[in-house]
Amino acid sequence: MGEGVQPNDAAQDLLQPIAAGDGLKVELYTYSLTAHGIFVQRLSAPNVTPDSRVFAAITEIDKVASRPFVGGAIMTIHNVAPSTDTVTIRAEVGSETDLPVFIYILRGENSP
Repeated sequence: MGEGVQPNDAAQDLLQPIAAGDGLKVELYTYSLTAHGIFVQRLSAPNVTPDSRVFAAITEIDKVASRPFVGGAIMTIHNVAPSTDTVTIRAEVGSETDLPVFIYILRGENSP
């Protein structure tokens, strides 16, 4: 762990899940865009509702091979908010110029 950061030893600090993935159905949405700095982006996501569980990831794209890679820019997803058929994200690309990125949205839903 980082200097000055200590793990929590107390049993009450162990966070338990409020929902488990038994019978979970997932869908993955992939988006290609260019961005730099902090930005907010609405993404079309059919079947997403305000109650959906959504998760997001961002990665830089190699311009030649069109594949994800770890480049020099730090990339972060700050917020993810589902609504009807869309997901809004706030993200950051640590570059002063636009870089090509993939945004991945994973939607999870309990199967009946």
